[in-house]
Amino acid sequence: MAKSIEKKRENNTGYINFKKGRKSPYVALVSRRDVLDSKTSYKSIGSFKTRREAEEALANYYMNPIDYAGKIETFEQLYEAWAKDYFKK
Repeated sequence: MAKSIEKKRENNTGYINFKKGRKSPYVALVSRRDVLDSKTSYKSIGSFKTRREAEEALANYYMNPIDYAGKIETFEQLYEAWAKDYFKK
C-alpha cells in the first residue's frame, strides 16, 4: 500500500498533527501570534479520525472563525454571542 504524500499547508492556515495510538489521531490546530512579545501559540479546534476531516475543519474555521477575544466585556455579551452562533438555523 502506497503512503499518501502530505502537502505543506500555506502560511497562517493552521496545521494538522498526527498522534499515533488515539481513537481520533488527527488534531487540527490554528496558530495565534501575540503582537507584543511576538510568540506563537496554538489552539486546538478538534480531533478527527481522518486527515480529510481535519482539513475540512480548518477550512470551515477560517471561513467563520469563532474568536471573541477583545469583543466581550460581560457575561451577557458572551451569552448573546454564543446564542447567536448556537441557535443559528
